[in-house]
Amino acid sequence: MGGCVAELLRHVSSANIACGGHAGDPNTMRTTVRLCKSLGVAVGAHPGYADKDGFGRRAIAMSADEIPNRVVAQIGALFAIDHAEGVALRHVKPHGALCTAACSTRIVADAIAKAVACFDKNLRFVGLAGSELVRAGESAGLLVLPEAYGDRRTIQLERCAHAH
Repeated sequence: MGGCVAELLRHVSSANIACGGHAGDPNTMRTTVRLCKSLGVAVGAHPGYADKDGFGRRAIAMSADEIPNRVVAQIGALFAIDHAEGVALRHVKPHGALCTAACSTRIVADAIAKAVACFDKNLRFVGLAGSELVRAGESAGLLVLPEAYGDRRTIQLERCAHAH
């Protein structure tokens, strides 16, 4: 793994690791988990659509039954590597177009949140503040960590700014 990744990981407390959908493979995941372990960085799963050519940024039509299967499979792949390395899986943060769809579409959000809850209700669930993803995580009984993107202006952030 390149020195740039190691240098970046020295400045964060947690990392979202692509787990085979939009990017990542067993070798890259294991190398990244080992690096996170050596630096004391918490490991999270970063599942996305099966879109390696588009880096998970293209929406892929999937049924509400297919989404949890893909999410659980990706979380499970990283979990197995984490377990082999003696590292705890701490959180799940959907990636790219899957995350975007879940932020505005409750059916997608529920499918992801239910998949995470079925896998392990103790996993923290990361989603855009004020989104359907956050509401679905809360409904599924997950510990939700709302996030904001510092480089993007969103309706949710505008609402927060006007409320204070």
